[in-house]
Amino acid sequence: MEQIKEECRDLRKGQWLETSVQDLRYGIRALCKTPGFTIVALATLALGIGVNTTTFTVLNRLLLQSLPFRDPDRIVQIGDNSNGQGF
Repeated sequence: MEQIKEECRDLRKGQWLETSVQDLRYGIRALCKTPGFTIVALATLALGIGVNTTTFTVLNRLLLQSLPFRDPDRIVQIGDNSNGQGF
């Protein structure tokens, strides 16, 4: 009985790869049948990836990297606060 269980487990290990390949082929066939949808989907993905990359690059540059000065932690702001309001 244990030997049969082991054989069944061995068969299941490789089956996920075969199933994945079949799913991939089916997906490619479905996308080839509807080229308009495929173009819109790819354009949407490309635009989303581009916008996210640009946003994170700008935020990284502005907020996370240190200022291009020597000893940037010593920079201070000096101003007149005579009207009682803060900056």
